[in-house]
Amino acid sequence: MIKVMEYLYDWLECGKSFEELKIMIDVPAAAGRIPKDLHDVCHEALEIIRSAREQGADRKEVITYVRKEAKALCEITERDGWR
Repeated sequence: MIKVMEYLYDWLECGKSFEELKIMIDVPAAAGRIPKDLHDVCHEALEIIRSAREQGADRKEVITYVRKEAKALCEITERDGWR
């Protein structure tokens, strides 16, 4: 998810709109060039970015938060033997 978010942020910083990014995600998915789960992750990441921007968070804050949450999830799964 973090790599996807960084990729999407790069495109936004290059001037792409959220709508353009949705199209860039949907077209390859419709053609079967990207898996459904990746398509879903891309849309989820895009919505997290949109929501964070509306709340005034910048790229660094969002990526740091997602990394912290991912680390916590990994620690829980290891502790509880889910891996």
